[in-house]
Amino acid sequence: MSSSICTAKSPRPRLRLYYADAARLTKPGICAGVSLSALAGMVLAARASAGGLRPATAMLCLACVFMAAAGSSVINILLEQETDALMPRVSGRAAAIAHIGRLRAFLAACVLILSSAALAGEFLSLTASALICLAAISYTTLYTLYLKRKSPFGTVLGGIPGALPVLIGYAPVRPATGF
Repeated sequence: MSSSICTAKSPRPRLRLYYADAARLTKPGICAGVSLSALAGMVLAARASAGGLRPATAMLCLACVFMAAAGSSVINILLEQETDALMPRVSGRAAAIAHIGRLRAFLAACVLILSSAALAGEFLSLTASALICLAAISYTTLYTLYLKRKSPFGTVLGGIPGALPVLIGYAPVRPATGF
């Protein structure tokens, strides 16, 4: 009777590399900054509201903004992959895309954005959900594909998606934003 010894390598190192690549593509530092902008909007709205800011609303809003920003970051990297490969600072993103796969990265990004919008629409406000969609679309298409490539002044209009998280944070606390 022969004994078989499993010599297969543990999947943990590959899984760890996969998560590291996912983190590289979602730009968690930028997502945290975007989420802080949403928190600023919530605080401003709470100061002007008699009801104040509920912790559950704040946490869900921050999670939704983080998810949408992460998904938008992945789509941005997919659209900028050729340019990113030329810059040493971000060239690792191309390797991360190659490891994860373009289609898998794109689908994960869509799930993040759509889940964020659905959660916001169901539990926060329809205004917050619409603003999340507007921010994701304006950043990934308007800014990344057109404005950034046409003129250095594209960053002025590109500031619109950067300003929307403040309104996204404001919307669940005071849904009547005036538009």
